[in-house]
Amino acid sequence: MTQPDISYRFITAPDGVPLCVGEAGNPSGPPILFLAGFSQTQAVFALQFDSDLARDYRLIGLDFRGHGSSGKPWAESAYEDSRTWADDIDAVLRALGADSPVVVAWSFGGYVTMDYVRHYSAAGLAGIVFVSSHAGLAQGLPRTPQQEAGRQAQVQMLLRSPPDLRAGIAYGHDFVRQMTTRPPSPELYEIMLVSHMQLPAYARRAMASRGLENADLIDQLRLPVSFLIGQTD
Repeated sequence: MTQPDISYRFITAPDGVPLCVGEAGNPSGPPILFLAGFSQTQAVFALQFDSDLARDYRLIGLDFRGHGSSGKPWAESAYEDSRTWADDIDAVLRALGADSPVVVAWSFGGYVTMDYVRHYSAAGLAGIVFVSSHAGLAQGLPRTPQQEAGRQAQVQMLLRSPPDLRAGIAYGHDFVRQMTTRPPSPELYEIMLVSHMQLPAYARRAMASRGLENADLIDQLRLPVSFLIGQTD
C-alpha cells in the first residue's frame, strides 16, 4: 500500500469540535465524500485515494468527532443526537464548497449519511453508495438468532467500555478481525487497529445508545443509491 498524496485541514463543527478532513485527487473534479465505519478513520480509504479515481474526482475523507485526529469532546451528549452528526457533515461540505458530492458510506458511515438526510435532505447529494450498511433503512428485517446475539453482544461490550487500555487493545484486535472475511494486509490491519484505539471509551458508550432507525426516510432518497452488501456482512 503506497502513501497517497493527501492534504489535511481542520474544520470547526457548530459546537466547536475540530473535524479533521483530508483531500486528494483532482480539486476541480466532482467530489466524492468517504465516510468510514464505527471507530475507523479516513485512513482506511488509502487504496481509493491512491487509485485512478484521483485523476478525475475530488476525494474527501473525514474523521468523525471522537475518531482519529478529530476533536474528542468529553460530554457523552456530544455523540448522542443525530442532529449533531448531520451538522458535522454540513459544516464540512460548506467549508469545502463541495457541491453535490457522491457519498461513499461504510457501515456506521451509512447511519451518519442518513442523519444528514434527516436534517438537511438528500437534495444536495449526487448519490449515495452504502457499503456493508443498510443505514437503518431496513429496520424490521428478520435476523437469525446468531445475528441478534452478535448485535446484542457488541452493544453490551460498547456500553461497558472501560478506560482499561489492556481490555481496549484486546477488544480492538477482536473487532478488527471481525471486519473482514480474510485477514487484511499487516499495514491495513495496523491502520484499523490504531484507528479503533483512538475512539475513547466514553464516546463508544455514548454512540452505542444513539438511535439508528431510518426507515421513515426511504421516500426522501430520490437520487441514485447503491447498496454493496456481502453475503457474510
